[in-house]
Amino acid sequence: MKIKCSDNNSHPLLITIVVSLLLLSPIVFSASAQTESIESVWASSAIPNPIGKEIVLVEQFIEDTPNADDGEEQDLWRQYHKRDDVLPLSWWLWSDETGSDWPDDDAKARSGQLAMQPQSQDQAQYVLNSNVEQYQDIDKAIQQARNLSIQEIVLELSGEIILTINQKGEYEIKIQAELEPLVNLSDDTMLYIFLSEDNAEDEHGRQVKNLIRDMKPEVGFSVKANNVTNTTWIIPKDHMIAAGVDLQEKPLGWHITLAFFGSVEGDDETTRLLALYNSPLPNKWSNPQSSDFLMPVMLILLTTIIANIVFSNSMAREKGMPKINVGWKNSSMTSINVSIKAGNQPVSITNLEVNPPWKGRGKFNQLEIKAGNKYDFSISFKQRCDEDLSFSLLMMIEELGGWTQHLRLSPPLSQQENQLRSVESEEK
Repeated sequence: MKIKCSDNNSHPLLITIVVSLLLLSPIVFSASAQTESIESVWASSAIPNPIGKEIVLVEQFIEDTPNADDGEEQDLWRQYHKRDDVLPLSWWLWSDETGSDWPDDDAKARSGQLAMQPQSQDQAQYVLNSNVEQYQDIDKAIQQARNLSIQEIVLELSGEIILTINQKGEYEIKIQAELEPLVNLSDDTMLYIFLSEDNAEDEHGRQVKNLIRDMKPEVGFSVKANNVTNTTWIIPKDHMIAAGVDLQEKPLGWHITLAFFGSVEGDDETTRLLALYNSPLPNKWSNPQSSDFLMPVMLILLTTIIANIVFSNSMAREKGMPKINVGWKNSSMTSINVSIKAGNQPVSITNLEVNPPWKGRGKFNQLEIKAGNKYDFSISFKQRCDEDLSFSLLMMIEELGGWTQHLRLSPPLSQQENQLRSVESEEK
C-alpha cells in the first residue's frame, strides 16, 4: 500500500516549529557567548561554610616512596588519612630527585615559609595547623594543634568559586569573595589557596591522596574588624598548566582549600589557623545551566512529537482502513468474489486496474461504502490464465486520503487438477 495524500496539516507545522527552534538555538547562544568575551563560565559553586574548629589541617610533606608498604612513616601517613578529625593535604618535594612529573616548586616554597628543617627522602614530616609536628603520637599531636588554634570565629567569608574556560580550552579558577573580619587581625594575616588532587598518580606509578598541585598566597584584604572586602582571587591558567592540572581530561577529583593563617591583634602574635574552608572544585555537573539542557530537551521534544505523530497516524490508519477479502468462485475459473468492510471512515472504490495477462470483463463502476458497512461484489475476467492474478483497487478514504491496494491470487485450479490433488491427499 502507498499513501498518496493527507489532509492533516497540524503535524508538519509542529515539526517546522521544533526544527526552527533547534536551528536557531545555537545561533542565539553563540551570540550571547560572544557578548561575554572570549572567556565563559564553565561551572560555579558557593564557598562552603567554614570547617569546625575541632578539625585539624594536616600538611604532610611525604617521603619519596609514598605508596611503599614497609615503613613506619607510611603507617603514620595512613593513620592520618583514616581519621575523621583531620583535613589531610600532601606536599611533594622530590621531582628533581625522582624524575616525577608532579610539581614541587610550591612544596619547597611552603617548606621555606614554615622554616622547616631539611627533610630526608625516606621520612615524612607533618605540619598541623601551621605548626610543625614534634610528636610521633598522633593523638597528642592533634590535641596540641587544637590547643594552639583560634577557637572563636574571627572572620566571615562568602561568595562563589568559579571555573572559567577560554576559547583555547584553558581553565582558570576565580574566587569572588566578600570577607569581613569580626575582630582586628594581625597585619601578617594571610590566605593560602590550595588546589589539590584527590587521587594523584605520577608517570612512574607513585600514588598520593590529596596532593597539592598549586598554592596561591593572598594578602589583598582588610584585617580590621567590620571592614568588608569584596575581591576576586585567581588561580591563573598558566599556574594550572604548569601544575599539570588538565580539567578537560580529568574534570572530577579536585578540591579547593582556603586556609587563613595569622593571629588576633593583641594576642601573643603566634601564627595560628584562623579559618578553614574546603570544597570540591566545581564541575560541569555541579550546577548545570539551562543552556546545557536546551538541545537535549529540544531533541527529546522533537522525538516525542514525531513518535506521537507516527503512532497516531498508525492508529488512524488501522481504524480507518477497510478490510478486503478475495477468492475464486467455486463454479468459475474466470471470476472472483470481493468483500470489503469499511473501517471508521467512508470508502470510495474509484477504479480497478488489472495487470496482464489477465483482462477484466466490462467496465468497473465506482463504489461508495459507508463507515462500518460491508459490501460484496464480483469481478469477471475474459479468460483463464496460468499466471497469478494481479490487480489493484484505487480508493479514497475520508481523512486518510488516496490509497492503492495491491492484490494477488494464484491461478484457479481446473476440475482435473482439483481431482488429482484430492487423490494425492488421500494417498498421503
